[in-house]
Amino acid sequence: MTQRIIFYLAISLMSIGSVAFAVDAMVVTDEERILTFIETVTGEVRADRIDAALHYVDPVRQPVEITIGEQRDTYSAAQSLNLTTRTREALEPMLGKQIRLIQHHLQIDNDRVHVTLRAATPSGAFNVFFTLARHGDGWLIQRMRLS
Repeated sequence: MTQRIIFYLAISLMSIGSVAFAVDAMVVTDEERILTFIETVTGEVRADRIDAALHYVDPVRQPVEITIGEQRDTYSAAQSLNLTTRTREALEPMLGKQIRLIQHHLQIDNDRVHVTLRAATPSGAFNVFFTLARHGDGWLIQRMRLS
C-alpha cells in the first residue's frame, strides 16, 4: 500500500514539475530579452547579425540618440532610413571580425533598462552604454553611447 502511495506521489510530483518547466520555458522574462539583445550586439559581425540588431531600433516609435565620442546625433521618424544606412556603413569594415563580450551589467527600471557592456575587438577594448525603452513585450534602443 505505501509503495503504491509513493508511486502516485512520485508521478504527481513529476507531472507538476513538468508543467512548471513547460510554463517557465514559455514565459520569456525581461532579463532574458535583454540577454538576447546583448548576444545580438556582440559576437561575429555579419550582415544577418546587423539586421537582427537593427530590430532593436525604430526611430518612428522610439527616437534614438547616439553618442560616439563628442559627436551626438538624434534620429527620429524622418531620419529612420539614414540611421539604418549609417549603421551598416559604420559596421562594414568590421564584417567577419569578433566583438568579444568581456563584461555586462543590466539594470531594469520598469519601462527602461540600462545596459553597460565592456567589449573588445582586435583593435582594442571599449565600453558601450545602452538605454532601452519598453514597447509592448519588446525593447527598443533609446540611447547608445560608445566610449
